[in-house]
Amino acid sequence: MQHEILVVDDELGIRELLSEILIDEGYAVSIAENAEQASLYRQKRQPSMVLLDIWMPDRDGLTLLKEWVANGWLTMPVVMMSGHGSLEQAKEAQRLGAVGFMEKPITLQKLLETVEGALKQAQPGHALLDLSGLGDDTTHSAARKALQQHYNARTPFCLCGEAGAGQENVIAALKAATSTWIEVASPSDLASQPTRLFQQASGGVLWCPNIESYTPMHSLRLHYPTMYAL
Repeated sequence: MQHEILVVDDELGIRELLSEILIDEGYAVSIAENAEQASLYRQKRQPSMVLLDIWMPDRDGLTLLKEWVANGWLTMPVVMMSGHGSLEQAKEAQRLGAVGFMEKPITLQKLLETVEGALKQAQPGHALLDLSGLGDDTTHSAARKALQQHYNARTPFCLCGEAGAGQENVIAALKAATSTWIEVASPSDLASQPTRLFQQASGGVLWCPNIESYTPMHSLRLHYPTMYAL
């Protein structure tokens, strides 16, 4: 199957250069010169991944990324690009669900390595979670968006709530969207054999129930980037 990459950049030279390189490497390429064109494209199709410029005249890339998250369109890996990027922007993009950041000028090796890495994690990391069971009020809508962002970005998070608050729906959605699901039986298992558990969960989810029973030493393990805790 040929991967299709959407290149979004307001500079004609950048679009042409990236397109030429990617096509030579066997990828199909679509282009958009601004956020509006990118949104119109995304309404009709889902590319394998997106290369998205941050600084654009109509709407910047971070704003477009937020809109895609709100619409449930962030179902493919997005890599941000900028010639004037900052660490804060890179962190914000990752928080929203972007999987990478490239600073211009982009070298051939950097481009190909980044694209290959993003495509490898496209399937396990960017499924759309079915969180309809959480409800439709403002609080639950915000929770659905936050959970999807964390899942797309593969960042750890902790779910807390009273019985009946919807944790079961979240667990079911995560399991349905994840190819590999490893559940930690107890804090001692995580402390005694973390490497084996992390290897088993590679590309999927390492799930840690009953987080309140973990000691501070156990909790340090939760910084592993594909671990989720309830």
